[in-house]
Amino acid sequence: MANIDLDSQHLQPYDVFESPQKQGNLTGPPRIVRDSIADLYNYIQEWNGEHLKGMALISEICSIKIWHLNKSKFIKNDYPAGLQDYFDRFQEIYNSMELIVSNLKKITNHLEGVMKLYEMKKIITPIFNSWTIQEYVTMSKNVCKMYEEELQLKLYIKENIGHSSSVENVLLYQTIWVQQPYIDKLDLQIEAMLKETSLRQ
Repeated sequence: MANIDLDSQHLQPYDVFESPQKQGNLTGPPRIVRDSIADLYNYIQEWNGEHLKGMALISEICSIKIWHLNKSKFIKNDYPAGLQDYFDRFQEIYNSMELIVSNLKKITNHLEGVMKLYEMKKIITPIFNSWTIQEYVTMSKNVCKMYEEELQLKLYIKENIGHSSSVENVLLYQTIWVQQPYIDKLDLQIEAMLKETSLRQ
């Protein structure tokens, strides 16, 4: 199997945030924004958990595929017997990721609702310290776009790795799953958003 540096994936475990309802007496738009950012962070951690499950599963799939391809160079069927059970589990992981992306979109919709309210009332002051509501909406949209594109890539991997006819392609699919190319440089942005809403001290 390919040697993959997992340390570069920034998939360390994090604490899950409780709703601000239990942390203070925020009301109105600040409450909605803080709740939304806590939810966004928690959904990202859920995604990371599913991603790690997928990494373990895809490693098993790759082992079966590579053994199968090396055993018979002229085999007519590239889909090994017994692989379907693994892909049933793969489908469950994908379904969970799809639900996470759907929930991220709902968060963006909630924040856009707050933004429209602020625009109607001509409010331009920051929600907490320095970020305006527009900045929260922009950040949420960027997160949604990254995860939506990554979800499409994972769907492509799920649908094609089982039918791949070369060891090179199998290993390529595995590497792409691990690297998550569409989810780029989010750590600092998420950290800034958590500190802005006092979810991170």
